[in-house]
Amino acid sequence: SDYLIAIADRSNNRIQVFKFDVIRQTVTFLHMFGDGPGTRHGQFDRPAGIVFNPVLEHIIVTDKDNHRVQVFDLSGSYLFKFGERGTKSGQFNYPWDIDVCGITHNILVSDTRNRRVQIFDKLGRYITHFNQPLDSPRGVAYFGPSQVLVSDFNKHRLVLIVRSDDEQVTSSTSLVATSGNGTDYLTSNNNNNNNDNLLLSNIAQDKAITRSQPLRQLAQAETVQQTFYESKFIGFGEGSSWGEFLRPQGVTTNGSSVFCSDSRNNRVACWNRDTQSFSYISKDIVDLDRPAGLAAIDNYIVIVDFGNNRVHICQYLMSMDSYTWRRVVTFGTEGTETGNFCRPWGVAITRYSDLVALSPPAWSDYLIAIADRSNNRIQVFKFDVIRQTVTFLHMFGDGPGTR
Repeated sequence: SDYLIAIADRSNNRIQVFKFDVIRQTVTFLHMFGDGPGTRHGQFDRPAGIVFNPVLEHIIVTDKDNHRVQVFDLSGSYLFKFGERGTKSGQFNYPWDIDVCGITHNILVSDTRNRRVQIFDKLGRYITHFNQPLDSPRGVAYFGPSQVLVSDFNKHRLVLIVRSDDEQVTSSTSLVATSGNGTDYLTSNNNNNNNDNLLLSNIAQDKAITRSQPLRQLAQAETVQQTFYESKFIGFGEGSSWGEFLRPQGVTTNGSSVFCSDSRNNRVACWNRDTQSFSYISKDIVDLDRPAGLAAIDNYIVIVDFGNNRVHICQYLMSMDSYTWRRVVTFGTEGTETGNFCRPWGVAITRYSDLVALSPPAWSDYLIAIADRSNNRIQVFKFDVIRQTVTFLHMFGDGPGTR
């Protein structure tokens, strides 16, 4: 039951990987990879997003300033890359965050300056993209196989993109603000029947969301028979009050819970789909400075504290309509040595028990990988749940570079 946590240590241009031991409640550094900045295979120039695919035993990293995605095995050995700078399908202009669908293994990437989100298969082959009503997509997360969450950094909001298939799909109740008439039709980019191969084409007019505008309540067990994407907004736009955002960044999900780094409000927003309620992780739990990447698993959330060059692991319990939080452990400080960070952004976590290739000392531990952005490397740590400690394992990557 241990977990792996990977953190994109952005300004160090590396990824750091840790183990979280659930029973001992400790985090242990395992290893890190990457250096730079550089352009060679395995080198980074400001890595940002990071995610595990525990089934394929991959660590996948958005190499932001090299305009590509790199894929590694769990030890940090380079496997392959995809993407290059450009505006065509499959190309990137500063890709930022990344997620993997646990069912299809498709890869979701926020292509920030192209103002779109792209979807690729597990080998990095382009499938589709959608671009409206997005302005500056930053964090991305799958919310099940047919829903995608995107934080729109400049528009100060969360966007929920819902796909309904030709087959009947039952949607859960959702209280969100909608754009226009709420229906966004699609055209296929090829002739096969893959439901992911659909392009968002006719988006309803984007409208500002304010408290005075009504929220749309989807009917319980609503049955949809057309194939379309529908864009909806979670929250009430720019601000610092309840339900508002100021420069939202990282996004992650866990069951019916959605977590988003509300970076300029120095808090993490928690939205529950079932209860339609917001709550927050803020200075009464942990002191944050522009929180960035997030990763959630079981009842833990890992928060990259970008401005403080450190990482927090928090644990939560849920009641009917609220979360009860406690900080478990904090690790990292500014620097270039092992376990140090320089402007980290992305983080990924997985259970040791989900990784066939590893034989951990305790199945309750977690593996954590961190994109150490300005150090151009990835650092890997172990979180020991019993001891509540974090231990460095290894690191990989260098740069900046594009090789």
